[in-house]
Amino acid sequence: MHKFKNVLFIVSTDCPNGTALGHSVTLATKNQARLTLVKVIDEIPPDQASTSEGFKGKILAEHLMELEKLAESKSSQIEIETRVLTGTPVMEIIRTVLDKGYDLVVKPAQSGDLPDRLFGNDDMQLLRACPCPLWLINTKSSKSYRRILAAVDVGYFYSPEELETIRLLNLQILEISGAMALSENAGLDVAHAMELFGQSAERYDNSDEYEVIGEIALNIDYEDTPKEKPGVYAAEVRQKHRQNMNALIDETIGKLEPEVFERINPEAHLIFGSPRKKIPEFVNQLGVDLVVMGTVNHTGIDEVFIGNTAETIFKNLNCSVLAIKPPGFETPVTLESSHF
Repeated sequence: MHKFKNVLFIVSTDCPNGTALGHSVTLATKNQARLTLVKVIDEIPPDQASTSEGFKGKILAEHLMELEKLAESKSSQIEIETRVLTGTPVMEIIRTVLDKGYDLVVKPAQSGDLPDRLFGNDDMQLLRACPCPLWLINTKSSKSYRRILAAVDVGYFYSPEELETIRLLNLQILEISGAMALSENAGLDVAHAMELFGQSAERYDNSDEYEVIGEIALNIDYEDTPKEKPGVYAAEVRQKHRQNMNALIDETIGKLEPEVFERINPEAHLIFGSPRKKIPEFVNQLGVDLVVMGTVNHTGIDEVFIGNTAETIFKNLNCSVLAIKPPGFETPVTLESSHF
């Protein structure tokens, strides 16, 4: 089971930190991980810093004292380190991750620019560029999660290289979502949105139908599927996706101890329709508290660091998100960067 060892919590100045910090402390305690609280403040202009001796140091000390008080409120549960950084928040956060080797960043979600958006500009930039898993927490949510959704991709219309990357990402999503379910004592659902095209898609695109996967179906030869029979084709594509989902879960189970899997007891679902539309709908229908999903990009453009589908889904979710980068991801930020 995946364990985080070095957790970075970003203290917000725009919203309450209590709920998000509580989740972080719980996770760090159960993982026996290091936890560091970081606050990023604006760079102090040189002319202001020089108006009185020690002015900059005084400002930093005041912010550090605030962090230490926040850490002390949780000191009975875990030892917490504190740091104050100056500069542009997103840049400083990513540089700190690169410098200190954090394997999870936790941040209270900031209010989006639009009334119905949970994630703001800094959140979206971190989703695109943070090199390690990023947990954005809805500060208005419950202090404990009841239901966690692992959103995976078990499609097969990809190149062999993409299929292997997606397989590894899916495994990471399931391992991390399983660890989160154990940490939060929450139920775990695993879902894949299956999008069809042309006539085969008509009955699914506007459907509210969802399927709880049962036993693995028989193998079918998909290369010779007659395209003039869209109903048959849709059923066979659905069967192939069902097989892939079962294979993924079986591979994940093989990495776990039996008693761990019994405690998690995930339920798998196929969702029919566009992932951009159906994943947020399904999240709302189930009452999901946390979505764990990848940010894989299929465009082939190196400068695009998050897939368009993933970005659209993130923008339409109103629950907490734990976003995971695919294997081989490299952030555009370096320790020497001053901007993206």
